[in-house]
Amino acid sequence: MSEPRGIEKLGEKDYRGLLALGFTAGFIATSIVALVIGGVSAFQSIVAVLGPLEGSILGFYFGQRSKRY
Repeated sequence: MSEPRGIEKLGEKDYRGLLALGFTAGFIATSIVALVIGGVSAFQSIVAVLGPLEGSILGFYFGQRSKRY
């Protein structure tokens, strides 16, 4: 059985980055699917609901990054 290598070296900041990247990718994918399937009104609804959360996540992530330097 093979064991994962290098995962024990990930710190908390790495997990924050991966979560921010994952949510951003999900947000973009959901927005594209809504635009293709439901049109502009569905896209606007998705962006209205998830947009502020996405902005908060990115603001927190980059805000934490700027404090380190």
